[in-house]
Amino acid sequence: MARYAKEAVVFMLLEYARTGDLIRSVTRWSEQIEYDTENVYILLDSMDEE
Repeated sequence: MARYAKEAVVFMLLEYARTGDLIRSVTRWSEQIEYDTENVYILLDSMDEE
């Protein structure tokens, strides 16, 4: 679970660095998780491979 949280934070920080909009960055992460549950499984599967 800690790795999952870390990946979420890294995504948000990278998005923030790209856009300069922290709220939009968090919203973008939320959209990826809430509206496309397949993304959660992809992320979890990629963690298992490492």
